[in-house]
Amino acid sequence: MTSSTRITRAGTGVGIALGALWEVAEWGFDQIAPGDVIKGKHDTIIDIVMDTAGALLAGILALWLARWPPGTGGGSR
Repeated sequence: MTSSTRITRAGTGVGIALGALWEVAEWGFDQIAPGDVIKGKHDTIIDIVMDTAGALLAGILALWLARWPPGTGGGSR
């Protein structure tokens, strides 16, 4: 496994973890504030799925940019 693949996997994992932490923050806010921030399990699941999809897309984009040769407008090595 190359270092860029490791970095991509780590970045994707961080993105997923941040999404999960955000869901915990939403739940906490819902416990102390008036109103209804959390709309139910369906809302939470959709949020986690979208967080995961976004993190995977960002990881793939980062890997793609890291593989471009230097000087061609892509990522640097």
